[in-house]
Amino acid sequence: MNFSFWEKNTFIKNPDVTIIGSGIVGLFTALFLKIKSPKLHVLVLERGILPYGASTRNAGFACYGSPSELLSDLQVNSEEEVFTLVEKRWKGLKKMRDMLGDDTIGYEPFGGYEVFPASPDSLFEKCLSQLPYLNKHLASLTGEKEIYQTADETISTFGFQKVQHIIRNKGEGQLHTGKMMQTLLSRCRNEGVEILNGVNVDKFEDLTNGVDVVISNFSPDGKRIPGSSIHTKRLLICSNGFSKKFLPSEDIEPARAQVLITKPIENLKVKGSFHFQNGF
Repeated sequence: MNFSFWEKNTFIKNPDVTIIGSGIVGLFTALFLKIKSPKLHVLVLERGILPYGASTRNAGFACYGSPSELLSDLQVNSEEEVFTLVEKRWKGLKKMRDMLGDDTIGYEPFGGYEVFPASPDSLFEKCLSQLPYLNKHLASLTGEKEIYQTADETISTFGFQKVQHIIRNKGEGQLHTGKMMQTLLSRCRNEGVEILNGVNVDKFEDLTNGVDVVISNFSPDGKRIPGSSIHTKRLLICSNGFSKKFLPSEDIEPARAQVLITKPIENLKVKGSFHFQNGF
């Protein structure tokens, strides 16, 4: 793949920062760089026609952890690690809403709910006993009091069967991931971020004066066209679970999940984000 003179002097001329991946992490990274330093030439490389990965394939949960999820995390991580992550989730969600706008990302503050069926291990009782502890920590991070509250009265409202208890998280909500990414892409372009789709990054090479990024794409007949490179001052890898390709020594693996979509259900009583068994 050979770039023309015009392409070299517009799209890929001397980027200050090149970012691999145009998902949430990559685009927000590019956006903040441009806001902080408007003169930076920021280039984003994306292998898909659209952002390829979890950013446009998740279920739209605007959440930061159900009670059983946090208690489960506390079994394997320190208190500081767990609540630092919760704080990052909370602040990240707030920052996104402030920057992009609730209407444009389809944000709905319906709350989050953890449902508990009858269970011999009494997971609900364990969570209930720890609600004061969890609420105390979350209040110090978010400024919101009593974020977790029992909400058994909603069982009949939602029309649930075989659900014995519910704990509500009043700070959670849901959003439209397609609208979110569309708005984020638009905001980045308005700030002057250059985004190239259909570009596969094969490898990169650290040099004394920057980084050479070797790329390829595909011809109209589906043949791979390798061989070109982009020289950049800085390279940021924001492909999350797919980053192991570029950082083979790191312990990174993509996590596979499943999202099921139905046609609109008439008179659906259920509204909100629902958690089950340690956040799943």
